[in-house]
Amino acid sequence: MRALTVDFILKATNGKLLQGNAAAFSSIGSDTRTDLSNQIFFALKGEAFDAHAFLGKALEAKAAGVVIHFVDAATEKLMKAHPQIPFILTKDTLKALQD
Repeated sequence: MRALTVDFILKATNGKLLQGNAAAFSSIGSDTRTDLSNQIFFALKGEAFDAHAFLGKALEAKAAGVVIHFVDAATEKLMKAHPQIPFILTKDTLKALQD
């Protein structure tokens, strides 16, 4: 298995690094009800929810990075509060996860 580094995720997802330090992640997470320590959180959008609403919970659960598909005022506030955390912007987080 390839290392889950910021560079690898950027290439695999065709994402853009908005902020954060180079990091490596142990795995991928998408459930804020679990311990996300050292994982990169993918904010997936479903029919009934959008995990962007849970970015704060993901960071509380110790996510080491996040992949998002838009930036709003709440996201900007979280980015300012956590400048060391990599925030990666993609067009579609589900497709990015699949890629």
